[in-house]
Amino acid sequence: MTDSQNWQTDWQTDWQTDWQAYNHQTLMEHLTRLRQQLIAHADPDLLTDDALIDSAEAPTPPFSPSPTTPPPPSALDQICTGFCLSPFERDLLLLCAGIELDASFRILCAAAQGDAQRTYPTFSLALAVLPDAHWSALTPMAPLRRWKLIEVGTGPNLTFSPLRIDEWVLHYLVGVLHMDERLLGMVEPVEFDEDLVFSHWEVAEQMVAAWSVEGDVATLPILQLCGNEISSKRAIAATACHFAGLHLHTLPGYAVPTQFSDLVQFRLIWEREAALVGNALMIECDELEETDVNREGAITYLSESLRSPVIVTSSDRRHGRQRPMLTFDVYAPRSDEQ
Repeated sequence: MTDSQNWQTDWQTDWQTDWQAYNHQTLMEHLTRLRQQLIAHADPDLLTDDALIDSAEAPTPPFSPSPTTPPPPSALDQICTGFCLSPFERDLLLLCAGIELDASFRILCAAAQGDAQRTYPTFSLALAVLPDAHWSALTPMAPLRRWKLIEVGTGPNLTFSPLRIDEWVLHYLVGVLHMDERLLGMVEPVEFDEDLVFSHWEVAEQMVAAWSVEGDVATLPILQLCGNEISSKRAIAATACHFAGLHLHTLPGYAVPTQFSDLVQFRLIWEREAALVGNALMIECDELEETDVNREGAITYLSESLRSPVIVTSSDRRHGRQRPMLTFDVYAPRSDEQ
C-alpha cells in the first residue's frame, strides 16, 4: 500500500469515527429531550425512582470534529430530509426508537398514559405529549407509515395500538448500515473497478452525463446497456455509478417478483434504502426468456416506477413506455484495446 493510500485510509477512519461520535451525540440529545417531555406528562404514582434517575440528562461523549472536513448530517437528519418528516413525525419516530434504546422509556410511556400496562408508544400518547402534533401524520400515506418507518401493532383502535420502529431503520439511526434482510439473496453489490478499456470508459462517461441533470430522481432516464458483451456491462455500470456518487447493486431478471404484492414490497424497501444510501439498481435481462410475459411485465413496471436510478441490461433493445430510456451499445474491446 502506498503512502497516499495509507493517508486516505487514515483519513476515512478519522472521518468515520467523527461521524459516529456526532451521530451518537445527536441521537442522545433528542432522546433526553423526549424523556423530559414524557416526565412532564407522567402520572407521579406510576413513576419509579429508577425511572427518574435513568431519565436524568446523561452526559454525552465529547465531540470534536476533524479540523479538515466536518462529518455529514446525522442519520436522523438524513431520514428527516429523505422522507420529508415534520418535527412531530421526527419525534414520533424517536419515541419508538427510545423504547429500543433506553429501558426507562417503557416506564415513562406507561406513566405518561396513566396505565401501567401501556409500556409502549401509541399515537394517542404522541398526540398528547409531543409538540406540533398533527393528525395527518397518522395516515397510511404519511411518511412514517408509507415508508414503513414504524409499524402499527394490534390494538383496540388506531390511536391506542402499540407502535414499533422498523428494525432496519433503528440500525440506521444508531449508525449501523446494512442491507435489509428482505433484499438479501435478490440484489448483489458491485464493486467499482478501474480496469476498463477506453471505449468502455467512453460509455461510462456518457452514462454519468445522462444522469447529471437537476430534478426528481423519478424523472431520470433509464439507462440501457445492449449487446452480447455481457461480461463488460457490470464493470461499465459500476464505473458510471461510482463517478455519479452512487452504489450499484444488480438484480437478475429472473429474481424480479411476479406477484404484485411482493413487487410492491420490493419497490418500497429498495426505494427506502436508495433514498438514504444513494443506490442504483441494475436489472440484468440478458439471459431472460422473452416468452415469460408475467416477468417481462413485472420488470417493465419496476424499472419505470422506481424512484431510484435504474440501469437495464439486455441483448436486444427494450422500449420504454412512461419513463425516458437511453440506450448504449456495448461492444467487445477493439483489437488495439485487447
